[in-house]
Amino acid sequence: MNLSEANSSLSTTESDPFLMRNTKWSWIPGGPAGTLITLEAMANLARKGLNDAYPFAIACIENVDALTIRKVDGFLRSSFVYREEENEVLRGVDWLVAHGFEGDCDDMAIMGASMTKSIGFPSRFTAIKPYNPDEFEHVFCEVRIGTDWVPIDPTVPYGTVYQHYGMVHEYV
Repeated sequence: MNLSEANSSLSTTESDPFLMRNTKWSWIPGGPAGTLITLEAMANLARKGLNDAYPFAIACIENVDALTIRKVDGFLRSSFVYREEENEVLRGVDWLVAHGFEGDCDDMAIMGASMTKSIGFPSRFTAIKPYNPDEFEHVFCEVRIGTDWVPIDPTVPYGTVYQHYGMVHEYV
């Protein structure tokens, strides 16, 4: 698996020579250990993006409550363009804001966590694997409201109930 915070307006990192040269690539192991490393990198990007995410988050709220989270989810659903990746690339909030909110589940989770954390909600990443493979296959943001963790995941229909064999969390 490869990680990066891309720095270009082009959308296909893997096929663009400029992006490949200007991308910080690193190898991480597969399986649960690699998932934990990836989640930690995502949390760092989300924390780094709090100031960039704040204007988008504040535009979603009237009163900071559960409805706020639904508005953030709605903003992400209407703004993001989902794109599969051949190699895993993590994009920071600054890149997403500057280049059109395009990415995959980890990019959407980073933006969601930055937005919700910037307005005071405890946020975390949840990685799941639907079966018993070594690899976790999906990640999304969750936001704590009271004692409940509410998912923000514009890559699936609203209200999706996740079926999974394994789950890990990383707090932002």
